[in-house]
Amino acid sequence: DKQEVIVAVDRQVTFYFKQRSILPEQQIVKELEDGGLLVSSKINHDMQLLPLIRFWIPHIKIVNPERLQAEVEKGLREYLDL
Repeated sequence: DKQEVIVAVDRQVTFYFKQRSILPEQQIVKELEDGGLLVSSKINHDMQLLPLIRFWIPHIKIVNPERLQAEVEKGLREYLDL
């Protein structure tokens, strides 16, 4: 079963997400008033998405499920504590 993930994309990089699919099975859900986007992605495994999210930091954030955003933040804290 594929899991849907909703991601908020900052307006500074929306151009790239509109040009082509950056995330697996990417679909633009909504264009936000501030110029950002809400984007849907469907994944089989977290690792299909997490490396891509890390690449786009600080311009991207996982909105749902919250546990994935928490996992990204935990990984960043661990890295910074090295």
